[in-house]
Amino acid sequence: LIKARCNPVMFIASNVSKGELSYRCMRDYLSSMKYTEPAATNEARACTLKEMAAMQSTENDITRPHVSMMCAMEYSTNECHQSYKKLSDFIREGCGQCRCELIQLLYPTFVNIYLDLIARGVSAVATSFYDNFAAKLDSSNQDELKELSGVVTANDLASSPLAEKFRSHRYHIKMSDTAFHSLMHFLQTCKSSLLLTIVQEHFAIEVCRCSGVSPGDPPATVAVTAARLDSSRRSSVKTRASTSSASVSIGRLSDQAESDAKLPPAKRKRTLKSESGDVISMNNTTGSDAAATSLDEFRKRLKNVVDGFSPSAPSLRVYSVTTIDSQCMTSSCFHGDTFVCGFDDSSIHTWSMSAIVNRYTKPYKSYSYISLDTEYNSDDHLPIPSSTADRNAHCILRGHMGPVYSTCFADGRYLLSGSEDTTVRLWSMHNMECLVCYRGHNYPVWGVSASPIGIYFASCSHDNTARLWSSDTVYPLRVFAGHLSGVDVCSFHPNGNYLATGSCDRTCRLWDIQSGTSVRVFTGSKGAISTLAFSPSGKQLSAAGEDGVIHVWDIASCDTMTTHKGHEDSILGVAYSPCGKLLASCSQDNTIRVWDTITSQSVACYDIENDTAHHLNFTHKNNLVAMASSVE
Repeated sequence: LIKARCNPVMFIASNVSKGELSYRCMRDYLSSMKYTEPAATNEARACTLKEMAAMQSTENDITRPHVSMMCAMEYSTNECHQSYKKLSDFIREGCGQCRCELIQLLYPTFVNIYLDLIARGVSAVATSFYDNFAAKLDSSNQDELKELSGVVTANDLASSPLAEKFRSHRYHIKMSDTAFHSLMHFLQTCKSSLLLTIVQEHFAIEVCRCSGVSPGDPPATVAVTAARLDSSRRSSVKTRASTSSASVSIGRLSDQAESDAKLPPAKRKRTLKSESGDVISMNNTTGSDAAATSLDEFRKRLKNVVDGFSPSAPSLRVYSVTTIDSQCMTSSCFHGDTFVCGFDDSSIHTWSMSAIVNRYTKPYKSYSYISLDTEYNSDDHLPIPSSTADRNAHCILRGHMGPVYSTCFADGRYLLSGSEDTTVRLWSMHNMECLVCYRGHNYPVWGVSASPIGIYFASCSHDNTARLWSSDTVYPLRVFAGHLSGVDVCSFHPNGNYLATGSCDRTCRLWDIQSGTSVRVFTGSKGAISTLAFSPSGKQLSAAGEDGVIHVWDIASCDTMTTHKGHEDSILGVAYSPCGKLLASCSQDNTIRVWDTITSQSVACYDIENDTAHHLNFTHKNNLVAMASSVE
């Protein structure tokens, strides 16, 4: 259809690229459908897509094993001086206690930038770069720098063994969690495509719980060895670096990586690691074993103290949406101080808590209660708007053609919604408008879930399937088929590599995102599954539904670890606390219960009278927030 609407001359033009032909075809087709082209130029659009892929990894907090997904990008020669100076200033002056660990990055970053400039044929720029920064590096590296100074042309690269090592191997570095997060924050704020490319293509960073370098460590020297990493160790230890051509492994379900991270570091080595596993050792030690053992003992004692205390009941705040008889709330979610509810009249209502005055809070004995109204100018609950901030206190989003059955925030700035009209829509919470409409399901969409990676999300439908989407494409990337009935709910694993689904066939399934196959099937429920939640550690999956029982499964073995019984009606939502010791649930019996995940005992039970809670979650301060509905 697209080809038929395009000018035939375009397909025989020899001086036009395939990508340009595809773009022209799509442009002509959209023009015929009365769509207008954005004002941005082709170059700006291409730059935006590349930057989105490169910056995505630093904008999200990915759980262990800390995988970083980046892409190679072009950069200017001027950016070499500016980016390296920013990195040097940040490490030497702005990173505080992480300086001793991050200073390892300066020398290999300098070498790779210099060699890349030589390979690109800009020797003058490379010489200027060398003269400005080589003298500031550690004195132990000056002999190698003198050798590299003789590499001034592209032909010299092949004849220099040291240059060949840096270009064909990865520079292996170990650092602590704190240092790595500090580095990721810097890469996010400076937004340098050059530094992102260097980290992606030339580093293998292993993140450990203990510091990778101590202040008293001796300077490193290069010494090539023929040793290889042990295969079991290499498979269990993950790094944040990944090549653009290799498949991305986002996480594991086993305990091996966790046990490796807990081992006390003895003598650490900085190495260059090749794609085949060859290691170029940097012969660097990191302090005495006694200090590491002492730190490990302290952590064990501290953990025993913390685990010895039973969790207490969290404080609860209920936000109740008052509706009329002809209007029914079908979904809800919240992020920060923004609350969203979907209704059966195809509308989506948003409230900003920062714009609502506190006098509408009703105190109760065991929890606080705030009433919201779907009428914009209701005198009972919302003041008459007098400013822009007040007008943003309550907004209505329209676009769906049927009841909105699911809503979910993506990265806090966007909202996903699924509807009976078989579509999923992406909304901008800044402009309060629909950005994209995704079509692919054949029946109503019951649930949507955003991936912790950021650009991916999933949807599930009455057509017995769940689908994986990317925000920059309008067609699904994966179709997960295997349930025998409609799929009611879906949720991503904390590491983003797996997707859990719950169905009316009374089972839950765990899907591998990379292969699209079902890797686990959880059974035991006596009713349809309507809500799912992963524990913060990612080792347990909790599910509940029509049978009023919360089932907790061990993901590794598929065994039922425990069940929580106490609700007298269907359970609509479950959520774990950030520490993982508490599990909250809300039900149609108008109660909210909090459970101790260790003893399986009920910690608290809140009766919210005539309100029914649909969604609940814990804040980062371990407070419990619930969205409920009531009818006038």
